[in-house]
Amino acid sequence: MVIVDTSMWIEYFNRKGSRYAAVVRTLIGNDLAVLAGPILFELVQGAKLEQERELLINVLDVLPYIEIDKSL
Repeated sequence: MVIVDTSMWIEYFNRKGSRYAAVVRTLIGNDLAVLAGPILFELVQGAKLEQERELLINVLDVLPYIEIDKSL
């Protein structure tokens, strides 16, 4: 499993042809992408419109979600 960070998600959503977006697509396709709370928060906070926030939440909701703690 790989925690995909905020900058990689931004590449995935905004620069679909970049090599970083391709890495995220590969991780998703192989069921390796994981979402964590701080990253979800940053992405949602960065959305300019309510529609973008709702779309982000719905799209990312299908990914496994983990809580970040010291043991991680």
